[in-house]
Amino acid sequence: MKGSKKVSILGCVYLVVLFADSCFLIGLKDHKDQYHEVSIKIWDRLNKDGIITESRDVVVTDYVLVEVFQGLQSHAGFEIANKAYKEMNENCKVQKVTESVIQKAITKKLIPFLNHRTNQPPIGFVDAVSLVTMDNLDIQWIISFDGGFDKIPLTKRIFDEGSLAGFRATMQVRNLRR
Repeated sequence: MKGSKKVSILGCVYLVVLFADSCFLIGLKDHKDQYHEVSIKIWDRLNKDGIITESRDVVVTDYVLVEVFQGLQSHAGFEIANKAYKEMNENCKVQKVTESVIQKAITKKLIPFLNHRTNQPPIGFVDAVSLVTMDNLDIQWIISFDGGFDKIPLTKRIFDEGSLAGFRATMQVRNLRR
Protein backbone atom coordinates (compact mmCIF):
# COMPACT_ATOMS: atom_id res chain seq x y z
CA MET A 1 0.00 0.00 0.00
CA LYS A 2 1.25 3.49 -0.81
CA GLY A 3 2.51 5.15 2.33
CA SER A 4 2.73 1.88 4.27
CA LYS A 5 5.29 1.80 7.01
CA LYS A 6 8.13 -0.70 7.13
CA VAL A 7 9.09 -1.74 10.63
CA SER A 8 12.09 -3.81 11.70
CA ILE A 9 11.52 -6.32 14.49
CA LEU A 10 14.27 -8.78 15.38
CA GLY A 11 16.08 -7.90 12.17
CA CYS A 12 13.07 -8.57 9.94
CA VAL A 13 11.25 -5.88 7.97
CA TYR A 14 7.45 -5.79 8.00
CA LEU A 15 4.88 -3.71 6.16
CA VAL A 16 2.49 -2.34 8.78
CA VAL A 17 -0.81 -0.58 8.34
CA LEU A 18 -3.52 -0.71 10.97
CA PHE A 19 -7.14 0.41 10.79
CA ALA A 20 -8.62 2.03 13.89
CA ASP A 21 -12.27 1.66 14.85
CA SER A 22 -14.12 4.46 16.61
CA CYS A 23 -14.34 2.64 19.96
CA PHE A 24 -10.53 2.46 20.14
CA LEU A 25 -10.09 6.11 19.20
CA ILE A 26 -12.76 7.24 21.67
CA GLY A 27 -11.02 5.16 24.34
CA LEU A 28 -7.75 6.97 23.66
CA LYS A 29 -9.29 10.42 24.12
CA ASP A 30 -11.99 9.94 26.78
CA HIS A 31 -10.52 9.27 30.24
CA LYS A 32 -13.92 8.07 31.48
CA ASP A 33 -14.48 5.59 28.62
CA GLN A 34 -14.68 1.89 29.55
CA TYR A 35 -11.90 1.14 27.03
CA HIS A 36 -9.57 3.99 28.01
CA GLU A 37 -7.00 1.91 29.90
CA VAL A 38 -6.77 -0.88 27.32
CA SER A 39 -6.68 1.67 24.47
CA ILE A 40 -3.72 3.39 26.11
CA LYS A 41 -1.96 0.04 26.72
CA ILE A 42 -2.40 -0.98 23.08
CA TRP A 43 -1.30 2.44 21.78
CA ASP A 44 1.74 2.51 24.08
CA ARG A 45 2.81 -1.02 23.11
CA LEU A 46 2.47 -0.30 19.40
CA ASN A 47 4.52 2.87 19.96
CA LYS A 48 7.15 1.04 22.01
CA ASP A 49 7.52 -1.57 19.26
CA GLY A 50 7.87 1.20 16.65
CA ILE A 51 4.74 0.04 14.82
CA ILE A 52 2.81 3.22 15.48
CA THR A 53 5.00 6.24 16.02
CA GLU A 54 2.29 8.77 15.24
CA SER A 55 -1.37 8.87 14.30
CA ARG A 56 -0.28 8.92 10.63
CA ASP A 57 0.46 5.19 10.92
CA VAL A 58 -3.27 4.53 11.37
CA VAL A 59 -6.01 4.50 8.72
CA VAL A 60 -9.61 5.59 9.36
CA THR A 61 -12.56 6.55 7.18
CA ASP A 62 -14.34 9.86 7.30
CA TYR A 63 -17.32 7.91 8.68
CA VAL A 64 -15.21 6.71 11.63
CA LEU A 65 -14.22 10.33 12.30
CA VAL A 66 -17.92 11.25 12.49
CA GLU A 67 -18.56 8.40 14.95
CA VAL A 68 -15.62 9.48 17.11
CA PHE A 69 -16.73 13.11 17.12
CA GLN A 70 -20.30 12.16 18.06
CA GLY A 71 -19.19 9.71 20.75
CA LEU A 72 -16.76 12.15 22.33
CA GLN A 73 -19.19 15.06 22.14
CA SER A 74 -21.86 13.00 23.90
CA HIS A 75 -19.62 11.69 26.67
CA ALA A 76 -16.60 14.00 27.02
CA GLY A 77 -17.89 17.30 25.66
CA PHE A 78 -17.61 19.39 22.53
CA GLU A 79 -14.15 20.79 23.26
CA ILE A 80 -12.54 17.34 23.55
CA ALA A 81 -14.46 16.09 20.51
CA ASN A 82 -13.43 19.04 18.37
CA LYS A 83 -9.76 18.81 19.42
CA ALA A 84 -9.67 15.04 18.76
CA TYR A 85 -11.35 15.48 15.38
CA LYS A 86 -8.79 18.09 14.29
CA GLU A 87 -5.89 15.91 15.46
CA MET A 88 -7.18 12.79 13.70
CA ASN A 89 -8.13 14.61 10.52
CA GLU A 90 -4.64 16.11 10.31
CA ASN A 91 -2.63 13.10 11.46
CA CYS A 92 -4.45 9.92 10.42
CA LYS A 93 -4.70 8.59 6.90
CA VAL A 94 -8.36 9.46 6.29
CA GLN A 95 -10.08 7.56 3.49
CA LYS A 96 -13.15 9.20 1.99
CA VAL A 97 -16.10 6.84 1.63
CA THR A 98 -17.44 6.55 -1.92
CA GLU A 99 -20.70 5.16 -3.29
CA SER A 100 -18.79 2.11 -4.51
CA VAL A 101 -17.54 1.40 -0.97
CA ILE A 102 -21.07 1.82 0.40
CA GLN A 103 -22.50 -0.66 -2.11
CA LYS A 104 -19.76 -3.20 -1.38
CA ALA A 105 -20.34 -2.77 2.36
CA ILE A 106 -24.00 -3.62 1.94
CA THR A 107 -23.60 -6.47 -0.56
CA LYS A 108 -20.37 -8.07 0.71
CA LYS A 109 -20.19 -7.35 4.45
CA LEU A 110 -23.81 -7.00 5.62
CA ILE A 111 -26.23 -9.05 3.48
CA PRO A 112 -24.14 -12.27 3.42
CA PHE A 113 -23.93 -12.30 7.22
CA LEU A 114 -27.56 -11.60 8.14
CA ASN A 115 -28.73 -13.62 11.11
CA HIS A 116 -31.41 -15.99 9.84
CA ARG A 117 -33.57 -15.47 12.91
CA THR A 118 -33.27 -11.70 13.41
CA ASN A 119 -32.41 -10.69 9.84
CA GLN A 120 -29.70 -8.41 11.30
CA PRO A 121 -25.97 -8.43 10.49
CA PRO A 122 -23.40 -8.85 13.30
CA ILE A 123 -21.85 -5.45 12.53
CA GLY A 124 -23.18 -2.00 11.77
CA PHE A 125 -23.03 -0.05 8.54
CA VAL A 126 -19.95 2.03 9.45
CA ASP A 127 -18.13 -1.14 10.51
CA ALA A 128 -18.98 -2.74 7.15
CA VAL A 129 -17.64 0.35 5.38
CA SER A 130 -14.46 0.04 7.45
CA LEU A 131 -14.00 -3.60 6.40
CA VAL A 132 -14.43 -2.77 2.71
CA THR A 133 -11.91 0.05 3.09
CA MET A 134 -9.51 -2.39 4.73
CA ASP A 135 -10.02 -4.85 1.85
CA ASN A 136 -9.42 -2.11 -0.72
CA LEU A 137 -6.17 -1.07 0.98
CA ASP A 138 -5.06 -4.62 1.87
CA ILE A 139 -5.08 -3.84 5.59
CA GLN A 140 -5.13 -7.03 7.63
CA TRP A 141 -5.75 -5.79 11.18
CA ILE A 142 -8.29 -3.54 12.91
CA ILE A 143 -7.95 -2.15 16.43
CA SER A 144 -11.45 -2.48 17.86
CA PHE A 145 -13.35 -3.64 20.92
CA ASP A 146 -16.40 -4.60 18.83
CA GLY A 147 -16.73 -8.39 18.92
CA GLY A 148 -19.07 -8.32 15.91
CA PHE A 149 -15.97 -8.13 13.71
CA ASP A 150 -15.07 -11.65 14.83
CA LYS A 151 -18.12 -12.99 12.99
CA ILE A 152 -16.82 -11.72 9.65
CA PRO A 153 -14.34 -14.20 8.11
CA LEU A 154 -10.70 -13.15 7.70
CA THR A 155 -11.06 -10.16 10.02
CA LYS A 156 -8.15 -9.89 12.44
CA ARG A 157 -8.79 -7.76 15.49
CA ILE A 158 -6.55 -6.25 18.16
CA PHE A 159 -8.64 -5.76 21.31
CA ASP A 160 -6.45 -6.58 24.33
CA GLU A 161 -2.90 -7.50 25.27
CA GLY A 162 -3.40 -11.13 24.20
CA SER A 163 -4.62 -10.24 20.73
CA LEU A 164 -1.82 -7.68 20.48
CA ALA A 165 0.67 -10.48 21.20
CA GLY A 166 -1.00 -12.49 18.42
CA PHE A 167 -0.60 -9.56 16.06
CA ARG A 168 3.08 -9.22 16.97
CA ALA A 169 3.63 -12.97 16.44
CA THR A 170 1.92 -12.78 13.05
CA MET A 171 4.20 -9.93 12.07
CA GLN A 172 7.24 -12.03 12.89
CA VAL A 173 5.93 -14.75 10.58
CA ARG A 174 5.16 -12.28 7.77
CA ASN A 175 8.78 -11.43 7.13
CA LEU A 176 8.93 -9.05 4.21
CA ARG A 177 12.72 -9.02 4.03
CA ARG A 178 13.86 -8.63 0.44
